[in-house]
Amino acid sequence: MPDAIDQYLDQILHHARLSPADARAVRAELNDHLHQLAADRAADLHSPTEILAMLNQEFGDPKEVGKSIARSKGQLRTWLKKKVRRLAIAAAALIALDLLVQATVAQAFIVTGDSVSPAITRGSRCIIYKLASSYAQQDVICYKPADRPDLRLLAIVKQVDPVTGDLRVTRNNGTELTVPRAAVVGRVVLNTRH
Repeated sequence: MPDAIDQYLDQILHHARLSPADARAVRAELNDHLHQLAADRAADLHSPTEILAMLNQEFGDPKEVGKSIARSKGQLRTWLKKKVRRLAIAAAALIALDLLVQATVAQAFIVTGDSVSPAITRGSRCIIYKLASSYAQQDVICYKPADRPDLRLLAIVKQVDPVTGDLRVTRNNGTELTVPRAAVVGRVVLNTRH
């Protein structure tokens, strides 16, 4: 008896196309009801074919019952429930990818000072390419000052030491300084002037 009921329920749920949580709840509710119906008629039923015929006659065609359940549960609600999990996974993957890119390849930030204007003015948005391996004169770089490693500053490259790779840079206040290669965050590759 249980095989015929399970087969009938599988057909109904196939046509209902419910989210996994809704499908489990509907299956449990229908399973109890159908087992009770089959138990009431157990004397007349001798084979799985007879059980399926009785269920079709008493309860209805599985396709129609499934479609009716889908309408009652709301097709949009069911579709949304199915997509929420995929959407959450996709959002988490995008956030992880974004953090990975910002940590290793490129990072965007807004310029808060005029240290390299007029090349890049205050309020501009910049993208720093962190994987830059060579620098040339007039490149705008981002670096961490030795006294404030949490700060990011911009400067214009004046000269590159061929032996150590350290950069001689200038800022708008007219001062020139040497930035060790290890303190360089990257090169500004894109900016929007504000």
